Amino acid sequence: MNNKRKILLFGHGSYLNKGCEAIVLNTARVIKENSKKNLVTVATFDFENDKNFYPDLISSYLKHKWASSISENKCIFKNDYEKEEFSHNDVIKSIDANDIFFSVGGDNYCYGVSRWLYVIDEKIRNKNKKLVLWCASVNEDSVDDEFISDIRKFDVVLVRESLTYRILSKFVDGERLLLGPDIAFSLDPKEVAVNNFFKSKEGVIGLNLSPLILGFERGKDSLFNSFILLINHILKEYDYKIALIPHVYLKENNDLDVLRELKNYYLNEDRIFVLDDRIYDCRELKYIISKCKFLIAARTHASIAGYSSLVPTLVIGYSIKSKGIAKDIFGSYDEYVLSMQENISGTKIIDSFIFIEENEQKIRNILAQKMPIFRKEANALFERVLSKIKELDEGNITRKEGCSGCGACANICPVNAISMIVDSEGFLCPAIDKSKCTGCGLCRKICPNNNVYKHSYDKLKVFACINNNKEERLSSSSGGVFSLLSKNILKKGGCVFGAAYENYDVKHIKIENEDGLVRLRGSKYVESTIGNCFIDVKKELESGRKVLFSGVPCQIEGLKKFLMKEYDNLCCISVICHGVPSKKVFLEHLKELEDFYQDKIIKINFRNKDDGWENFKIEYVFKNRKIKIDMQEDKYMQGFLRNYFLRQSCYDCNYRLGKKNTSDIILGDFWGIGDIFRHFDYRDGASALITNSKKGELIFNEISNSITKKESSFEYFKKYNPCLFS
Repeated sequence: MNNKRKILLFGHGSYLNKGCEAIVLNTARVIKENSKKNLVTVATFDFENDKNFYPDLISSYLKHKWASSISENKCIFKNDYEKEEFSHNDVIKSIDANDIFFSVGGDNYCYGVSRWLYVIDEKIRNKNKKLVLWCASVNEDSVDDEFISDIRKFDVVLVRESLTYRILSKFVDGERLLLGPDIAFSLDPKEVAVNNFFKSKEGVIGLNLSPLILGFERGKDSLFNSFILLINHILKEYDYKIALIPHVYLKENNDLDVLRELKNYYLNEDRIFVLDDRIYDCRELKYIISKCKFLIAARTHASIAGYSSLVPTLVIGYSIKSKGIAKDIFGSYDEYVLSMQENISGTKIIDSFIFIEENEQKIRNILAQKMPIFRKEANALFERVLSKIKELDEGNITRKEGCSGCGACANICPVNAISMIVDSEGFLCPAIDKSKCTGCGLCRKICPNNNVYKHSYDKLKVFACINNNKEERLSSSSGGVFSLLSKNILKKGGCVFGAAYENYDVKHIKIENEDGLVRLRGSKYVESTIGNCFIDVKKELESGRKVLFSGVPCQIEGLKKFLMKEYDNLCCISVICHGVPSKKVFLEHLKELEDFYQDKIIKINFRNKDDGWENFKIEYVFKNRKIKIDMQEDKYMQGFLRNYFLRQSCYDCNYRLGKKNTSDIILGDFWGIGDIFRHFDYRDGASALITNSKKGELIFNEISNSITKKESSFEYFKKYNPCLFS
């Protein structure tokens, strides 16, 4: 490949951490091997130390800053997000200048909230640049709603061990989740002159300890004391020498601090040596580790250096990564990793070393079999990620978890190469017929999920409204305002598009007269099929007719992007949307009811208001009976309201008010109305109406004589209607 790519590696800590150095150095190497034209930039938290390293591979460096280092006296921030944005401004400013972004800190998601990464990731996604999580591990206790929202922003998620893969497979679309070895497995060692200590015929045990796991504990049961007992055992039972090998030289987290303190216990013992004459680079340390007969390592990349040099290694692990890597090599981590989450006694660590020592040849044989495979796979990781990005670009219009099923792509395709099909979970998704596709790119261009924008109307107003016609109010979900808005358009010779039941399915249809409005009234808590409605809407608009289009916010945005321009004769009304539930679950629920009653359902009313709007029931009309079920007892409604089976995009909706919601009017229930407007006769329903554009204001004013209305504050409205905002 000769394509020139500008690639930014961000999230890097410091080259004084030799694991970080190994990841960045080897990643830059495979990128340049892919094409010498590729340009690599590295964003680092240790700019002054790192900025002059590896100029043959890395074109430039940028500064990361910890938010905690920013003086509040000099800068005033509204929130933590603003502070993080300011701290990483160099990286954010570089987004336009780069093509692909690799989050390279393999451990960055291992230790709690990584909000600074969330900020950067969001900025990259907002620019529609390619985003890759590279050779990562994730502790399960780091997974929360904020993390899930962030991880779904990545185009490709590459994890370095199977335990993390298992965790993330619950949240990340399988076609974008890759498993491969850490890139450092293919790091080439760099020969360096070694102390005669390493040339002893008895053999050397490498010991790497970290203040991160020891915490300089003291006492009989401390881990530090356990290593004293281990060293005593080795000195007594074997002739091996012991090399104390650092792998991190950071001032605040320096392996030498604890290794030197350990050596102080054995000042007169010439069989123990500290490698502290200078700071070695990651390749040199790998060469030195390769000279060891055994390795005991606390740092993950010290253990990777050991494994990939065929050195039997015992790992002192403090996160999921060490267990996952060992499991992928040996099939189990039980004998190869001592977990910091457990009490590591002196007896336990001695027994573990004995196992490694007694099984030396078996372990070497496993490593000799596995490491060539790991090395080959590590060297191919960059090409694999590029191929996956290309595959996803060619096979998908947008990332599946962001697709709302709006159908804009199917409507815009000039050769009808796109069909909306129901996936295995019961949601409409686009499928491309590659034999027809000409690669014009229109589908991707107009997809709302691929476009970055926000709509904010500075004259937003919210009203409580009631249709003065009681009959229309009773047959509507809330206050009957939609019927009035629709009739206003129809009287002007226009047409109305909205969701209607057709047997068990819900489809968008066109209504030409008031008699047809009955089909559009009422709630339909299931996904609506757009079909060719967008094409029909455009034809009507181009003919000069007024059109009212109603739907959920993402459908409105799909229509707007399909049209590619504003029409004065178009009015868009979106509903306050809780989310889109699965058609598959809906149909299974209906079948369960039919099986139970041995009768066929012919009609569904999700809002039967016989007992009042606030106490509505779910009404199922069978051929031979009618039943009404309280919302709290209806399994489908409870699953829907508890978000058990919503479309994936709904869990991180981009179409809330203040985001991608350009509807002229937003309609829904005005829950909580009785607390502020007690004089309203709202027993049969009350609508909330939000004017979200100047056009929306004008259209609303045209029906004012047919409603009872009262303006409300947004502060109060938010209290009872959170779906509009979050």
